[in-house]
Amino acid sequence: MINTAFHEQKLRGSFAFPIEYHFVDQSHPRYEMPFHWHTEYELITVSEGRFRLSLDGEETVLEGGECALLQGGTVHGGSPENAVYECLVFDLRGLLDNSEMSEAVYGLLEAGRLTRSFGRQDNISDIILKMFSAMRRKQMGYELEVKGLTYQLLASLIGGGYLTDQKVFEPNEYRRIVKLKNVLRYMHDNYSSPLSLGELAERIEMSPKYFCRFFREMVNKTPIDYLNYYRIERACEMLTDGDRNITETAFACGFNDVSYFIKTFKKYKGTSPKRYR
Repeated sequence: MINTAFHEQKLRGSFAFPIEYHFVDQSHPRYEMPFHWHTEYELITVSEGRFRLSLDGEETVLEGGECALLQGGTVHGGSPENAVYECLVFDLRGLLDNSEMSEAVYGLLEAGRLTRSFGRQDNISDIILKMFSAMRRKQMGYELEVKGLTYQLLASLIGGGYLTDQKVFEPNEYRRIVKLKNVLRYMHDNYSSPLSLGELAERIEMSPKYFCRFFREMVNKTPIDYLNYYRIERACEMLTDGDRNITETAFACGFNDVSYFIKTFKKYKGTSPKRYR
């Protein structure tokens, strides 16, 4: 979401109510969701349009009224298609009480692997949509309502067969995810500097040819296409929140040619940087 790094490390909500709500439509500076990960869980729901969501390299398409649940550590990013979507990012352990039962439930979830997407008619979607509604309305006592719905969600997930016994990652699959995290972190940390394909491939000890194939399989974009896309996303934030002019924004986002920056911006956003701001 806005002003977030690849590996998000920040307080969600408050210590007593560690949950953060985002409403995202086409006017949002981070309408596209760059690839990132965080230790907290996340819920995503789509109210309009379609959302192509990638979870650890596997694509899921969410339609209006459908939801997704992400366990902590999942590498995710997405491309909305005329979509309006909402996100809840929350510290699950912080939402639960300190009872032995809650600790046992948390341990069970961390050891297992949850179903990731839910259709409109699924009971899980109904609970998730109620959580979003409570966060959106914020009526008096909504924190208690959301906490209660969180327990209901967990009970339905565990009792409804949505949790497998173990997180099953083949060694090769696990290594691929680790490599993806490493190269994405490097791209996000250094997007303002010149980055070559060879440099990115070397970062995770791959040949440029194999790296291109690997990255496209995991992210559905070439490495350079994704890098330019991410640079434009950061440019949108700067144009919205900062005092930089167009030239300063271009250089701050890794473009050494303003005309190429404007051309690339139009490619991804369908408008010029000046008009966007």
